[in-house]
Amino acid sequence: MSVLGAKQAFVGPVTPLPIRSKTQDENATLREIRQRLARAIRTVCPAAMNAHSEDIVQLAMLRVAKVRAEARDATPLPTSYLWRVAYSTTIDELRKLQSRQRTVDGAAEASVAGPRVVPAPDSSAEARQLGTAIRSCLHGLGDNRRRAVNLYLQGHTVPEAGSLLGWNRKRTENLVFRGLADLRRCLNGKGFSP
Repeated sequence: MSVLGAKQAFVGPVTPLPIRSKTQDENATLREIRQRLARAIRTVCPAAMNAHSEDIVQLAMLRVAKVRAEARDATPLPTSYLWRVAYSTTIDELRKLQSRQRTVDGAAEASVAGPRVVPAPDSSAEARQLGTAIRSCLHGLGDNRRRAVNLYLQGHTVPEAGSLLGWNRKRTENLVFRGLADLRRCLNGKGFSP
C-alpha cells in the first residue's frame, strides 16, 4: 500500500475542501460592499429620489471599483469611506436631476414665452421710481381707501376685498374705485401718467 493509502486508512476518507478562488473571494467582497453602499444610500437618499436609488448604488460601486483597482491591494475599505462615497454620489445625482429639470423647465418656458427680453437699465430705474411714487401716494390715501386699494392691487376682486375687510360689497366698491382715482391723480401730479 502506498503512503497515501495508509494515511487514508488511518485518518479516514479525504473530503475535498471547498477551494475558494480569488475571484470568489472578490465577488463576496464586492457583494458586501454593494450591500453596505445600498444601505447607506437608502439612508441619505431623499424620498423624491427613491426611484433612482439603484442607479446611485451602481454609480457608487463604479467609484469604489475604480479606487480598488488603483490601490491594487485587498485592504478592506472603511465604513466611513463607503458612507462618504454614498453621500457624494447621491448629492451629485440630485444636482444632475435638478439641473435637468431646470433645463427642461427653461426650454418649455422659452418655447412658450419666446425669447427673454432684458430690460434696459434706465427702464428698471424708472420702474423703481414708479414703485416709490405709488407707495408714497398710497400713504397719502385715507386708511380705509388705502386698505381697499392695497388688496385690489394685490389681485383680490372687490367682493374678496370686502369679505377680507368685513365690509359690504357696495362700500368696498366705492372705496376701491375712489381710492384708485385718488391714486391716479397723485401719480399724475408726480409726473407719472398711464
